[in-house]
Amino acid sequence: MLFEEEEEFHEDEDTGDEAEQYDSFREEDIAVEKEISAEGKDYTLIEVDLWATSLHDAKIGIRQDAQYQSKSRQFTKGTEVIGEVVYHTGWGENRQKEKYKEIVTIDQEFWDTGKKSKIMQIVNDRYSDYDPKKFARIMRKLMVKTFVGLDRKQEGRMKGRWTGSFEDSQVMTLTMTFGDRRRRNPLPFFYVDIPGFKYRVPVMRVHTIIGDRYVFPLIDDETNTTVPYIIEGRRFTPGQDYNVFDGRTMEKIAFINDVALNIGGKVDIKFKKPKPDKNGEMQDPWEYLRRNFVFQRVLILFAASLKYFHPIYRQYRRTHRAMKTLRDYHKDDAKMSVMEKEEKYRRAKKKLRFLRQFPVWPKELSLHYNPRRVRT
Repeated sequence: MLFEEEEEFHEDEDTGDEAEQYDSFREEDIAVEKEISAEGKDYTLIEVDLWATSLHDAKIGIRQDAQYQSKSRQFTKGTEVIGEVVYHTGWGENRQKEKYKEIVTIDQEFWDTGKKSKIMQIVNDRYSDYDPKKFARIMRKLMVKTFVGLDRKQEGRMKGRWTGSFEDSQVMTLTMTFGDRRRRNPLPFFYVDIPGFKYRVPVMRVHTIIGDRYVFPLIDDETNTTVPYIIEGRRFTPGQDYNVFDGRTMEKIAFINDVALNIGGKVDIKFKKPKPDKNGEMQDPWEYLRRNFVFQRVLILFAASLKYFHPIYRQYRRTHRAMKTLRDYHKDDAKMSVMEKEEKYRRAKKKLRFLRQFPVWPKELSLHYNPRRVRT
């Protein structure tokens, strides 16, 4: 295995399989969190506010991280609080801000590339043939999570509980990027994990001639049915703005507004306001989606991760280009001597322009882990 991770709560749980050992989404993690996902309140506006600095209420206090770790195993030693989620109900003048809040976190263990970071240590130990800064960037893996805040206004047993995760899949992103020959831009693939929900929700970027388009399915685990939804990028706007559509009818459901002038990064999720029909009766076809915790969570985590999309695009674009150089490597057999060829590609590796294989984390492999080894 390329990496040997360490996580405090897994050290005494040797299962004999590394992918299973680092699969942190287990039944004991979601016992209380299931109650959260069952609530389904009708929120009409959700604000995701990512801070410019870490000097906010959720980070002040020596025991804060320990409190979150005691509430959920999803909050690890490498977790850093980066923002909060604020909820609103009602429309227009009747809109009210809820007391209930959540925090947004990122797992810095898989994202930080500083000199003393775990990623940089691995690069220095195992990939000295490459430029360390460049190689460290392509090894990053995005893991954004949300938790109920520890504020006094929250319900006691729900404080600090995990409410969802947004994780990019290195395996799927690289595979989809190589599979689409019509464009040079990468096609990131993410998984959303939600407590109490039996399925991982895939969120993937798909091919477009212009702009961005992401798609995801909403699975009904009671009827075994699914409906596709589209998150379509808006063109000619100052921020990363998106409209959310029903994939079947292309009816607009919500608007994801990236507040471009906010220093840290603020994204509003505004649901479409119901309108009266010709007879004057109010029609609200999307109330069930506003109350659907899975649908809410996908949009919240998508919005919380927006600021990291461009770094992800860059790292997979660089990886894609470096791995495609293998074609030139084989062609040079007939053009160069062995010494000349090795020297050429030694320099190419130093600049990260040549890469045979892409290293992935055991945490990534746990996304694709098949414990039964068979499907029936």
